[in-house]
Amino acid sequence: MESGSTQRGYILILAKPPRPGVAKTRLTPAVGGEGAGVLANAFLQDIWAPLHALTWARPVIVMGVGGREDLQLEGEVDVWALEQSVEKVAFWAMERALEEAPFFILCPSDIPGMPVSRLEAAYHALQYQDVVLGADHSDIPYLIGVRREARHRYGGFSFLKGPETTKIIGDLRNLGASVTILQPWFDVDQPEDLDRLHGMLQRGEAVAPRTAAALRELGYTPGQRKP
Repeated sequence: MESGSTQRGYILILAKPPRPGVAKTRLTPAVGGEGAGVLANAFLQDIWAPLHALTWARPVIVMGVGGREDLQLEGEVDVWALEQSVEKVAFWAMERALEEAPFFILCPSDIPGMPVSRLEAAYHALQYQDVVLGADHSDIPYLIGVRREARHRYGGFSFLKGPETTKIIGDLRNLGASVTILQPWFDVDQPEDLDRLHGMLQRGEAVAPRTAAALRELGYTPGQRKP
Protein backbone atom coordinates (compact mmCIF):
# COMPACT_ATOMS: atom_id res chain seq x y z
CA MET A 1 0.00 0.00 0.00
CA GLU A 2 1.21 3.49 -0.80
CA SER A 3 1.37 5.91 2.07
CA GLY A 4 0.54 9.60 2.23
CA SER A 5 -2.46 11.79 1.57
CA THR A 6 -3.03 10.21 -1.86
CA GLN A 7 -4.16 7.10 0.02
CA ARG A 8 -6.66 8.63 2.40
CA GLY A 9 -8.81 6.26 4.40
CA TYR A 10 -12.04 6.66 6.29
CA ILE A 11 -12.42 7.36 9.97
CA LEU A 12 -15.90 6.12 10.80
CA ILE A 13 -17.43 7.51 13.99
CA LEU A 14 -20.35 5.33 15.04
CA ALA A 15 -22.96 7.40 16.88
CA LYS A 16 -26.53 7.36 18.06
CA PRO A 17 -28.51 10.60 17.62
CA PRO A 18 -27.21 12.70 20.55
CA ARG A 19 -30.59 13.46 22.08
CA PRO A 20 -32.12 12.76 25.52
CA GLY A 21 -33.65 9.32 25.84
CA VAL A 22 -31.68 7.95 22.88
CA ALA A 23 -27.96 8.35 23.52
CA LYS A 24 -25.99 7.55 26.69
CA THR A 25 -29.11 6.65 28.65
CA ARG A 26 -27.04 4.65 31.14
CA LEU A 27 -25.56 7.95 32.34
CA THR A 28 -29.00 9.16 33.42
CA PRO A 29 -28.47 8.17 37.10
CA ALA A 30 -25.46 10.50 37.19
CA VAL A 31 -26.65 13.52 35.18
CA GLY A 32 -30.35 13.04 34.39
CA GLY A 33 -31.91 12.42 31.00
CA GLU A 34 -31.28 15.92 29.61
CA GLY A 35 -27.73 15.86 30.92
CA ALA A 36 -27.07 12.53 29.20
CA GLY A 37 -28.12 14.10 25.90
CA VAL A 38 -25.85 17.09 26.53
CA LEU A 39 -22.91 14.80 27.25
CA ALA A 40 -23.59 12.64 24.18
CA ASN A 41 -23.25 15.77 22.05
CA ALA A 42 -20.09 16.87 23.88
CA PHE A 43 -18.49 13.42 23.51
CA LEU A 44 -19.17 13.46 19.77
CA GLN A 45 -17.83 17.00 19.41
CA ASP A 46 -14.60 16.09 21.19
CA ILE A 47 -13.93 12.97 19.11
CA TRP A 48 -14.84 14.81 15.89
CA ALA A 49 -12.97 18.10 16.36
CA PRO A 50 -9.39 16.90 15.65
CA LEU A 51 -10.21 14.67 12.68
CA HIS A 52 -10.11 17.24 9.89
CA ALA A 53 -6.49 18.04 10.80
CA LEU A 54 -5.49 14.48 9.84
CA THR A 55 -4.44 14.82 6.20
CA TRP A 56 -4.76 11.08 5.60
CA ALA A 57 -8.33 10.84 6.91
CA ARG A 58 -11.84 11.18 5.51
CA PRO A 59 -14.04 11.55 8.62
CA VAL A 60 -17.64 10.31 8.51
CA ILE A 61 -20.42 10.09 11.10
CA VAL A 62 -22.19 6.72 10.86
CA MET A 63 -25.66 6.48 12.38
CA GLY A 64 -29.26 5.42 11.97
CA VAL A 65 -31.63 7.47 9.85
CA GLY A 66 -33.04 10.60 11.48
CA GLY A 67 -30.12 11.73 13.62
CA ARG A 68 -28.46 14.32 11.37
CA GLU A 69 -30.57 17.21 12.69
CA ASP A 70 -29.30 16.54 16.22
CA LEU A 71 -25.63 16.96 15.31
CA GLN A 72 -23.92 20.09 16.62
CA LEU A 73 -20.56 19.81 14.88
CA GLU A 74 -18.29 22.44 13.38
CA GLY A 75 -17.18 22.38 9.76
CA GLU A 76 -18.23 20.09 6.96
CA VAL A 77 -19.90 16.91 8.22
CA ASP A 78 -20.31 13.81 6.09
CA VAL A 79 -23.03 11.51 7.44
CA TRP A 80 -23.76 7.94 6.37
CA ALA A 81 -27.14 6.82 7.67
CA LEU A 82 -29.05 3.55 7.43
CA GLU A 83 -32.29 2.46 9.09
CA GLN A 84 -30.89 -0.63 10.79
CA SER A 85 -29.51 -1.77 14.13
CA VAL A 86 -26.21 -0.27 15.28
CA GLU A 87 -24.33 -3.48 14.45
CA LYS A 88 -25.78 -3.69 10.94
CA VAL A 89 -25.09 -0.01 10.33
CA ALA A 90 -21.46 -0.53 11.38
CA PHE A 91 -20.88 -3.48 9.04
CA TRP A 92 -22.63 -1.66 6.18
CA ALA A 93 -20.36 1.36 6.71
CA MET A 94 -17.24 -0.82 6.80
CA GLU A 95 -18.18 -2.42 3.49
CA ARG A 96 -18.92 0.95 1.92
CA ALA A 97 -15.65 2.43 3.19
CA LEU A 98 -13.52 -0.28 1.61
CA GLU A 99 -15.30 0.13 -1.71
CA GLU A 100 -13.96 3.67 -1.83
CA ALA A 101 -10.74 3.69 0.21
CA PRO A 102 -7.78 1.43 1.02
CA PHE A 103 -8.61 1.21 4.74
CA PHE A 104 -10.95 2.37 7.47
CA ILE A 105 -10.70 3.05 11.18
CA LEU A 106 -13.95 2.67 13.14
CA CYS A 107 -14.52 4.19 16.60
CA PRO A 108 -17.59 4.86 18.74
CA SER A 109 -18.50 8.42 19.64
CA ASP A 110 -18.32 7.85 23.41
CA ILE A 111 -14.55 7.84 23.87
CA PRO A 112 -13.83 11.52 24.63
CA GLY A 113 -10.24 12.19 25.51
CA MET A 114 -8.84 9.34 23.45
CA PRO A 115 -5.45 10.62 22.28
CA VAL A 116 -5.29 11.44 18.57
CA SER A 117 -2.00 9.55 18.65
CA ARG A 118 -4.06 6.32 18.74
CA LEU A 119 -5.53 7.21 15.36
CA GLU A 120 -2.10 8.10 14.01
CA ALA A 121 -0.72 4.79 15.29
CA ALA A 122 -3.60 2.92 13.66
CA TYR A 123 -3.01 4.69 10.36
CA HIS A 124 0.70 3.85 10.32
CA ALA A 125 0.01 0.24 11.29
CA LEU A 126 -2.46 -0.13 8.43
CA GLN A 127 0.21 0.69 5.90
CA TYR A 128 1.59 -2.81 6.55
CA GLN A 129 -0.75 -4.74 8.86
CA ASP A 130 -4.09 -6.36 8.03
CA VAL A 131 -5.98 -5.24 11.13
CA VAL A 132 -5.44 -2.91 14.07
CA LEU A 133 -7.42 -3.17 17.32
CA GLY A 134 -7.71 -1.28 20.57
CA ALA A 135 -9.67 -2.71 23.52
CA ASP A 136 -11.57 -1.00 26.31
CA HIS A 137 -11.63 -2.10 29.96
CA SER A 138 -14.31 -4.73 29.21
CA ASP A 139 -12.35 -6.24 26.28
CA ILE A 140 -14.68 -4.68 23.68
CA PRO A 141 -12.93 -2.90 20.79
CA TYR A 142 -12.90 0.89 21.02
CA LEU A 143 -11.05 1.02 17.68
CA ILE A 144 -11.07 -1.30 14.68
CA GLY A 145 -9.00 -0.70 11.58
CA VAL A 146 -8.96 -2.93 8.50
CA ARG A 147 -7.15 -2.80 5.17
CA ARG A 148 -9.03 -3.51 1.97
CA GLU A 149 -6.65 -6.39 1.19
CA ALA A 150 -7.56 -8.12 4.46
CA ARG A 151 -11.27 -7.89 3.72
CA HIS A 152 -10.70 -9.60 0.37
CA ARG A 153 -8.17 -12.11 1.67
CA TYR A 154 -10.30 -13.34 4.56
CA GLY A 155 -13.71 -13.23 2.90
CA GLY A 156 -15.40 -10.28 4.52
CA PHE A 157 -15.63 -9.31 8.17
CA SER A 158 -16.51 -12.64 9.79
CA PHE A 159 -13.38 -12.27 11.94
CA LEU A 160 -14.98 -9.23 13.64
CA LYS A 161 -18.00 -11.08 15.00
CA GLY A 162 -16.31 -11.21 18.44
CA PRO A 163 -17.43 -9.30 20.38
CA GLU A 164 -14.42 -9.65 22.72
CA THR A 165 -11.16 -8.25 21.41
CA THR A 166 -9.18 -11.27 22.61
CA LYS A 167 -11.45 -13.58 20.57
CA ILE A 168 -11.11 -11.39 17.49
CA ILE A 169 -7.33 -11.42 17.83
CA GLY A 170 -7.31 -15.20 18.21
CA ASP A 171 -9.52 -15.66 15.16
CA LEU A 172 -7.32 -13.35 13.11
CA ARG A 173 -4.13 -15.12 14.09
CA ASN A 174 -5.70 -18.48 13.26
CA LEU A 175 -6.33 -17.08 9.79
CA GLY A 176 -2.71 -15.98 9.52
CA ALA A 177 -3.59 -12.29 9.58
CA SER A 178 -1.20 -9.64 10.85
CA VAL A 179 -2.56 -7.64 13.78
CA THR A 180 -1.43 -4.54 15.66
CA ILE A 181 -2.83 -4.02 19.17
CA LEU A 182 -3.07 -0.49 20.55
CA GLN A 183 -2.93 0.63 24.15
CA PRO A 184 -6.27 0.38 26.00
CA TRP A 185 -8.77 3.22 26.32
CA PHE A 186 -12.32 3.26 27.66
CA ASP A 187 -15.80 4.21 26.57
CA VAL A 188 -17.99 6.32 28.82
CA ASP A 189 -21.04 4.12 29.21
CA GLN A 190 -21.70 3.94 32.97
CA PRO A 191 -21.65 6.56 35.75
CA GLU A 192 -18.42 5.01 37.03
CA ASP A 193 -16.81 5.66 33.64
CA LEU A 194 -17.89 9.29 33.89
CA ASP A 195 -16.30 9.53 37.34
CA ARG A 196 -13.06 8.17 35.89
CA LEU A 197 -13.12 10.58 32.94
CA HIS A 198 -13.82 13.53 35.22
CA GLY A 199 -10.78 12.68 37.31
CA MET A 200 -8.56 12.34 34.25
CA LEU A 201 -9.75 15.70 32.91
CA GLN A 202 -9.08 17.34 36.27
CA ARG A 203 -5.56 15.90 36.40
CA GLY A 204 -4.77 16.76 32.79
CA GLU A 205 -4.50 13.09 31.80
CA ALA A 206 -7.10 13.49 29.05
CA VAL A 207 -8.12 16.39 26.81
CA ALA A 208 -11.82 16.77 25.99
CA PRO A 209 -12.68 20.47 26.29
CA ARG A 210 -16.34 20.26 25.26
CA THR A 211 -16.96 17.39 27.66
CA ALA A 212 -15.18 19.23 30.46
CA ALA A 213 -17.30 22.33 29.80
CA ALA A 214 -20.50 20.26 29.75
CA LEU A 215 -19.62 18.63 33.07
CA ARG A 216 -19.03 22.06 34.61
CA GLU A 217 -22.33 23.40 33.25
CA LEU A 218 -24.14 20.36 34.61
CA GLY A 219 -22.55 20.90 38.02
CA TYR A 220 -21.28 17.35 37.93
CA THR A 221 -19.73 15.88 41.08
CA PRO A 222 -17.99 12.47 40.91
CA GLY A 223 -20.00 9.83 42.69
CA GLN A 224 -23.25 11.77 42.56
CA ARG A 225 -26.33 9.84 41.53
CA LYS A 226 -29.79 11.19 40.81
CA PRO A 227 -32.65 9.80 42.95
